[in-house]
Amino acid sequence: MSDSAEPLTYQPMLSSVRPPRAVTLVWSEGDWRADVLRMLECYARTWGGDGNGLVAYTKGGNIAAPFWPLLGALDADQWVYFAWTPLGLRMADPAAYEKYVTTRAKGWAGRNNVSEDETRQALETPEFLSPAGGFFETADDERIRRTLAPAINEHIAVRGQYAADSAPPQGLVDMCALDYIPEHVAEIDLSALPQVVQLMVGARTGLLSPGHRAHLQGNETTEWTNIAAAPSDLEALLEYAWTGRVNTAPMRVAQRITGKPEHIGIAEHLQPELAAYTPAAHSRLGCAWLTRLDKNSFTPAPLVVVCGDSAEGFCYAFTRTRVTGSKTFWLPLQLDTVNGELARTMCSVLTRVLSGSRHSNYGEHEILLTSLTLTAEQLDTVRTSLQDTVWSQTFGIPGRGPLKMRICTPGEVPIKRTSALLDTEHFATESTEPFVGTDMQRTLEILRPSQARSAQADACRWRVDVERPGHILPARWALHESLRAADSEVLAPGAARSSTAGISVDSHGKIFQLAGSPLSQMLTHTRLHFPDAAEVFATLLDRCGATMEESDKGRYTRRILEIWGGLPALAEDLKPDSPSRIVLNHWVSNNKDYGRIHHDRKYLRMSDIKQLTGVAMPQIRELLDRFLDSGIAHRGLVLQCRLCADSSFYHLADIGPGYRCTRRRQHNTITAGAWTSNAHEPEWFYSLDEIVFLGLDNNIHVPILAINNLATPARSMLHMPEVVVRRQGETDLEIDLWAIVDGRIVIGEAKKGDKLDETSEEEADRCQRLVKLAHDLTVDELVMASAKKQWSKRTVHNVEQAVGGSLTVTWMTNLR
Repeated sequence: MSDSAEPLTYQPMLSSVRPPRAVTLVWSEGDWRADVLRMLECYARTWGGDGNGLVAYTKGGNIAAPFWPLLGALDADQWVYFAWTPLGLRMADPAAYEKYVTTRAKGWAGRNNVSEDETRQALETPEFLSPAGGFFETADDERIRRTLAPAINEHIAVRGQYAADSAPPQGLVDMCALDYIPEHVAEIDLSALPQVVQLMVGARTGLLSPGHRAHLQGNETTEWTNIAAAPSDLEALLEYAWTGRVNTAPMRVAQRITGKPEHIGIAEHLQPELAAYTPAAHSRLGCAWLTRLDKNSFTPAPLVVVCGDSAEGFCYAFTRTRVTGSKTFWLPLQLDTVNGELARTMCSVLTRVLSGSRHSNYGEHEILLTSLTLTAEQLDTVRTSLQDTVWSQTFGIPGRGPLKMRICTPGEVPIKRTSALLDTEHFATESTEPFVGTDMQRTLEILRPSQARSAQADACRWRVDVERPGHILPARWALHESLRAADSEVLAPGAARSSTAGISVDSHGKIFQLAGSPLSQMLTHTRLHFPDAAEVFATLLDRCGATMEESDKGRYTRRILEIWGGLPALAEDLKPDSPSRIVLNHWVSNNKDYGRIHHDRKYLRMSDIKQLTGVAMPQIRELLDRFLDSGIAHRGLVLQCRLCADSSFYHLADIGPGYRCTRRRQHNTITAGAWTSNAHEPEWFYSLDEIVFLGLDNNIHVPILAINNLATPARSMLHMPEVVVRRQGETDLEIDLWAIVDGRIVIGEAKKGDKLDETSEEEADRCQRLVKLAHDLTVDELVMASAKKQWSKRTVHNVEQAVGGSLTVTWMTNLR
């Protein structure tokens, strides 16, 4: 238990159970289609595999830029890679495998003076066909560590190997090791279709490897449905790959339009009920795609068509579907065959699907065309091919031409995590937990999956996502070590990780486990720590060799937030032209029309406030009472010393039968000579708290209103006041805005004027230092806030030049 003097409080918590989530790197060159087919088989054998992502990498281990926003949203627990093996080659191309083995056998036999038959036998052992993999290093390992939050240590970013017809790597769960026996398995034989179509359908249904199929066929109680697909079923298969069902009515309409003979064929089998029996569905054992609704959930998401027959295009579309839950369509067109039969069929079916999907109850979905490999000119060729189809011409906008499609870069495609693969029994399970400060006071309960079970205690592991509403942390690896209370037991690296859904805890996160121990002894035992914004930023700054110190303005802001009771109340009183803001402004101003000024401070009477605001006396009384109760304002008298004639404001708490002059310390009685007005009795005056005065005089309303703008649409907002960032050998840098908005890291500047610095040279230098700090802190958004109606063109130019498109910049103005 904590020794802190802070009080014990009870906080609401939400807990969800899910399978471990992985992203797999696949080689983007060579026979990448065969590798991806094998990976789809591997994911079907992995519990939760249907929720995992794929990323194509190139020579040198580089990952294309458009993948990074996807990877941040996917928030994988583990990074693994797909390894080429002789077994994979034998499965993909028996002739090429035979040539490979024969060449290897001859060479080995000649060098070691043994027969080719003996060598061949050695080369076809399991150890050769599927060799164990080692570590895998990419050019982006450091970026993975800095900007994402996988469960890794400081030395290894990509941990684990997938291979053809093999069990998942350590840390992931093998479906064949669970007690699960499916009642029904449905498999589509796609061998008669082009490999690219096999990929498209396999991404929807999952595929079975020989070993996985043999395991399932060993269960005599399992019913099997085998559907043989023929080339004549191409249209139905494409529609099923893109939508998960086949609507046969348009097929009959197409027959009437084109005059082609009607062919329903496999379509009658490809209905939504089939999805429950596919390998992909079995991998979701006990889980479902669940969506957290918010006010943006009913905004029509765009229909995104990812063009190009490349590993990058397939992996991007595959992963985006698992991240956004919205409709993403991979269109594997090769421009040199855009007029071929397969390409024409793909365009025809896709435009039929798009025309039927673009309308919803919440509005019309925009259709976006994008690509990781095609140029804008090439995408325009694809758009023309799509718009020239019968379906586009028939179901376009009447009088305005074919289906409207907008070409954009992947960076312009919106990416937001809207759904996740979670256990249906433990989804956002509510509890109330005791806290002292930021530490839980009870050991976290590791909820168990509803259906995924194994006789072996270490064969099934899972993650428990623990969310404290309103306290979403950024998903950054640097925070992992700060997520457990100081006296919790030692866990493996990443056993508790900062994720986009709270703190994610590995069910089997203990470092030391005795073989044969029961499951109850293997489960993680820990108390969680939810760091505040100041601790998060201090940790991130420490990682880049910097420290922070609260500025004077920051101290004023922190104290004022305490006085007001939080950001919402303060922001409400700072709204421009509100009665509270009018009064606050006059307390700080030098305007002599209302109230009195003594020693550079303004004092107001109720009559002054009525004239300033124009509101009724009951509302003025309510406003003043609220300010007095919270310590924002103080009641007192303006009295005059009879000896030195100095007039000053005296707090009510400092007045008794008399008062002591602040200048000469002379005691005075409160009699007619003490008040300066001609009234028979002194009037009550109201003063502003000194800290509030200093804060408002230093324009803290600009950062406060900017932070409130960020907080208004957010589910979670963590923030801290202005600090000074210090690094050895560098000039100190004051940063006004520090926030974590729904887990996104935001920093920025807040100015009363429209410039950052007096001269362009000083401003350009400040912008460069600001952007460098943002990169070091892995910032998601840079905010530029001003009280003016617009920023100066010079400042906008300097900021944009320093950012260079590497950061999202939000410009806020008119924060009066």
